[in-house]
Amino acid sequence: MGKLVEDINTSERLQRLGLQLSTILKYEAKKADKDKEEYMNLGTATIQDRMIECEKRVVDELVRKNLLHEDCYLIKDGSLQYPVASKSDFKELAKYKANYRRVVGVSKSFNPEFSKDKQGRSNAAAIANLPLYHRTPAAVFQESRVGNVFFSVWYVRIRDAKVTDSPFSGIAKIEKVLVTKHEEENGLESGEVDRITANIINERNPVCYGKDQRWANHLYPIYLTESYLKSQYLSDLHFINLF
Repeated sequence: MGKLVEDINTSERLQRLGLQLSTILKYEAKKADKDKEEYMNLGTATIQDRMIECEKRVVDELVRKNLLHEDCYLIKDGSLQYPVASKSDFKELAKYKANYRRVVGVSKSFNPEFSKDKQGRSNAAAIANLPLYHRTPAAVFQESRVGNVFFSVWYVRIRDAKVTDSPFSGIAKIEKVLVTKHEEENGLESGEVDRITANIINERNPVCYGKDQRWANHLYPIYLTESYLKSQYLSDLHFINLF
């Protein structure tokens, strides 16, 4: 792959634009090359896997610098349920739990049918009917593809339903890794759940941003971060024309 990167970087077009590629991510196309949509999905999945690894390294660095503690949590955009390299690797699982002790995952979109009550029935109606600034109880959840890791998961309405365009618009899904045996058996303390929820509500988007359909579910810092990062991207057309 090094030779390919070198060849691309020496192309006249990239040199004229002052651009250089640092690496190329590859994946097996197999039969996917006969299906354009599946082929694109493989590429997207490869990029997302790389992003997850980058996120893990960022969290690891923040922990090593002691920047995450009981008075300083990190909000991660999206789920914390990362698949691990080996579900039986105790050291990897222990490091994951330790690193994510002070990290909260917030999802703007989610499938409410995955939330079940104690009888195994769907919680979708209860989530949709949440009053403004109210939350559901925090449920203990285990994702088999992650390994022996438990999560506390709950939902909070951060935008009034009367100004949204769908039952689940204005609701954020919140996740927290359960670190200790006590937490795995009993869940998070209600006080911690309430404190996290209150901070999420305080970070909600204060105004509606343009035509973004997810505005009601946005947290202000996350929206601004996304906007800044996207402003640094090359346009799709510009990128395709590089090759």
